Amino acid sequence: SWNAVINLIESAQAILPFAAETHLEEFVLTLLLRGHPHNYTSAINSPVRCPESRLVKRFETYIQEHADGELTVSSVASALGVGVRTLQAALQEWKQTTPATYLREVRLQRAHEDLISASPDSSVTDIALSHGFVHLGRFAQRYKERYGESPLMTLSRGRRRVSR
Repeated sequence: SWNAVINLIESAQAILPFAAETHLEEFVLTLLLRGHPHNYTSAINSPVRCPESRLVKRFETYIQEHADGELTVSSVASALGVGVRTLQAALQEWKQTTPATYLREVRLQRAHEDLISASPDSSVTDIALSHGFVHLGRFAQRYKERYGESPLMTLSRGRRRVSR
């Protein structure tokens, strides 16, 4: 393969425009770096993941700041200045989730924290509603799936811990 590359360079050297020469030079360097083992072979051959998209970071910040409000996927996308599909695609690519699922997970986490540190007069209903859960049955079901116990059990455990 090296003979073919050298022949290509020699035959095309006089007729290639500057931009093509640059690409040809990059091709030869890439061929050299990938074709022969050296100290950096493993680093070059390992998959490189681009840094997380700015949109996803903006989304996460927005959700952290507004999670307890009345949010919809379209209102979040609008606030970020993108379309719903763009937001969904970015979250699917970078977080392997959907905007609604991410929001629900943030809300569940906050509800969990509040249930653990709740005052004696707090109720599961009050805490769930304060975190944007309007369907209490679904809240309890998802909470149990995530934390392995009912919200009431967490609240009771938290109260025992506080009363000690």
